[in-house]
Amino acid sequence: MEASIANAVEPGDIVLVGANGLWGERVGDLAERYGGDVRLIHAPAGTVFSVAQLEAAFDANPGAKVLFLTHGESSTGTLQPLDGVGALCRRHGALFILDTVCSLGGVPLQLDVSGVDVTYSGSQKCLGAPPGSAPFSMSQRARDKLAARKTKVASYYFDANLFGANWGEWWLICFAFARPRAAVLTPARPQALTASLVGITTRVLSIQCTSCARRWRFWPKKASRQLGSATPMPPRCCTRAWNAWV
Repeated sequence: MEASIANAVEPGDIVLVGANGLWGERVGDLAERYGGDVRLIHAPAGTVFSVAQLEAAFDANPGAKVLFLTHGESSTGTLQPLDGVGALCRRHGALFILDTVCSLGGVPLQLDVSGVDVTYSGSQKCLGAPPGSAPFSMSQRARDKLAARKTKVASYYFDANLFGANWGEWWLICFAFARPRAAVLTPARPQALTASLVGITTRVLSIQCTSCARRWRFWPKKASRQLGSATPMPPRCCTRAWNAWV
């Protein structure tokens, strides 16, 4: 999360942050700490953003450089639809940052097709690897913005410029940063990724089926009290991976 903001946001950049739960609020705070001019786009907890809402936010904040959304909002159980969001960001010359901590490996996700520029996840979530590492991705557009920065990335630890020339060569990154890593994570990561790739269709279908069975039992009794609504979101807007573990 912090690496995405540290590399994509320069001081003074207008940053649009979708705040429909805990993680949007947290990223808003984080972007301010990196000098971003944060404009929160509020939506009620338990709802998602439409392309029309996001376009209105761009129109109200001309020159915005970044849009942040949470794909799987674990604090409310919503799944943000991505259709049209990447194209909208490109029309306005903004980067699209997407939090996929609770969705990567649990729901269908095609970053290039959806026009996502920066994303991050967690190894311990749907991927099923030990905690302690975070998948991280930057598009060419994001890397171009990074290379053209007028100021240094404020975080030395998360500065992607320090390893950008060797992107993907992780053994070089280890030497460049000279930071030790837990040995147990080295064999565990590829094993978890291999299992995810081999069984991705079965895994997603299993999560979806489990989610449907549990969501409709759980939501009316508990979520309606928490979110003030007795009407559950349509299935395409529910974070199936999160609901599968309720």
